[in-house]
Amino acid sequence: SALNTLAALPLPDELKHAGQYQFLTNIALSLSTAYAAINIYHSLTGKASTLKEYSSATGLPLNFIVSLVYWSLRICFTNLIIADNVEKYIPLSLDLKIHLLPLLYTALDYFLLMDPWSIDSKTAYIIVSSLAILYWAWLHLLMDESSSYPYPFLNVSTGNRILIFVLISLIAFATFLSAKRLHPARKLKNF
Repeated sequence: SALNTLAALPLPDELKHAGQYQFLTNIALSLSTAYAAINIYHSLTGKASTLKEYSSATGLPLNFIVSLVYWSLRICFTNLIIADNVEKYIPLSLDLKIHLLPLLYTALDYFLLMDPWSIDSKTAYIIVSSLAILYWAWLHLLMDESSSYPYPFLNVSTGNRILIFVLISLIAFATFLSAKRLHPARKLKNF
């Protein structure tokens, strides 16, 4: 329902030209929806276990980043997440659906219903870095000379934007490592 609501949601004038999928939140929500479909397929057929594992290992860190960045800025520095009044564009019910529920779903699924990921750290780092580079390239594809970035905190010099992307991708990688290490089955195995 959140994807349908987002499709009809009006964007601020300065962001209309790039559409709804300039936002990492909306991309993450779409990936979480695809993960739910993969999860259902896997549960019904027992197939696609590798795809499910990689989708989980991608989705959980991505949703953590979306939630962490959004809620920290929403609570402390709203003007860095949206230049105008957030409530004007995002009702609270939608806010929770797109900025909290995907994280809860992917985290509960991983920690309660899955085995720990078998993906090694090097592969996870490559995935996280690739996603950051892809999002950077996607934004540059959507932007023109007069465009502003979808999030005001990205409207900085290129060097600072690179630092933001590196920091966020390192947090996503740390999330992967932490989730893998904190998985209850791993702790029981080591006990």
